[in-house]
Amino acid sequence: MHAQVEPGFMVLCIVGILILGSILAAVMNRVPPETSPLDTEKPKLPGPDRSPEEEDDFRFALDRQLNKREDLPKAFGQGGLKGRENVAEACRRWRQYACRKQSLSALALATALSRLCPEGLSADEAQARQEELIALTGEGEGHFLLGLSSIRLYAHFRPQDERTARDAWRQAVEHFRISGHAGHRDGMEAAALLCACGHDLPFTPPEDFQACLPLLKASNTDEQETFYWDLDMHLAESPDYPSMHLRLPFEAANPSAPEALFWNLQLAEAGDSLAMHYLATLWAGTEPPDRARAEDWYRRSMEAGNRADAADALAKCCLAGILLDETGRKTAICLIVSACDELCAAKKIPAGQGAKLSAAHMAELKEYEELSGEAGQRVREQLDACKAEGEALHAQARRALQVWISRRQEENARCLNAARQQLSDLCDSPEDSRQTERETGTDAPAHDDRPHRSFARPDKR
Repeated sequence: MHAQVEPGFMVLCIVGILILGSILAAVMNRVPPETSPLDTEKPKLPGPDRSPEEEDDFRFALDRQLNKREDLPKAFGQGGLKGRENVAEACRRWRQYACRKQSLSALALATALSRLCPEGLSADEAQARQEELIALTGEGEGHFLLGLSSIRLYAHFRPQDERTARDAWRQAVEHFRISGHAGHRDGMEAAALLCACGHDLPFTPPEDFQACLPLLKASNTDEQETFYWDLDMHLAESPDYPSMHLRLPFEAANPSAPEALFWNLQLAEAGDSLAMHYLATLWAGTEPPDRARAEDWYRRSMEAGNRADAADALAKCCLAGILLDETGRKTAICLIVSACDELCAAKKIPAGQGAKLSAAHMAELKEYEELSGEAGQRVREQLDACKAEGEALHAQARRALQVWISRRQEENARCLNAARQQLSDLCDSPEDSRQTERETGTDAPAHDDRPHRSFARPDKR
């Protein structure tokens, strides 16, 4: 005798089968994300000979730059680019995809490739396409996108066409420089990264930069080397991850040193807390140390969100006598900030919130080995009196970092959304449906081939 199946149970089974089927279909039909050629093919990067580990670090940093614009990997795959023989077809596909998906990355790829391989274009076509993109995005974001596209083209051409790849790398350097000079924080970081990696384009520093040249020394100080170790630990942990852009060649004999220092200064002024920290180590390492500037940049780095590392470094410099702390108060506050940060990490306290140290935590601070001697005794005497101020400074720094990250993300999203809307409006225009002579293979006059530009032309850089 068969058991009777309840109708409700049958309905649940059917619904479950349908849901499972739809999930399997989605998985089967999903286009897999593009694997970065920087990972798979591991092309050699420009610059001096490096160890395999250092080369992998730079590829990892470049990948992170490329992933700052999430649609770039997918957009690249839509072009079907093989080599110089199908450049026109790839550009056509990218521009079509840009209109279908409002993809600024696809438009930037077509523009960067047009400048890299301009064969068949009319005299000012490549420049017109660049102006088209800049008018949509603004100078900073537009040149940043063009720089990313050029890096992606470098990775594509490097295994098969070293000369074109080298030109793509130089093109990326130029775009990132313009983006950085326009005040674009990502552009500054990318320009610094390519400088750290290596290139052969000359750099002319501005006049007011000459006063900073004493920061270039024969070699890094111990404090700067310690900073590099700390930077490695941040790579996988920081929400606003640092990159190899801070592994800059500051030795005076290195030809890249002036530009490396320039971009580090720009990043620090733009609010990069790690760049502030490294700038502080540079001022602390001069002969004699510039105490005022070193202390100012350490404190600014700590207040901007680089809590524990900047606080530890400032305390270390004070205890070593590099920076002055006659009462021990500065050092005490820094140690409390660092202890609060360790507590937040241990208890996984959410970002933007501070921590309160218990009596046991304060007792541990007073037992630090670094607090031996007369200077350490002064610090121990100040710890209890500075507890509230240190906790408040730490909480403020955590909030400041969260606000800074959120503001950057919101500003970037607002800029890109506005640009995508303008791109959509432009693509809906009948004039923009025209294709260039190069893309169609026709013999239309050059003035009819140019892309529609119904917006103001920005100044040429």
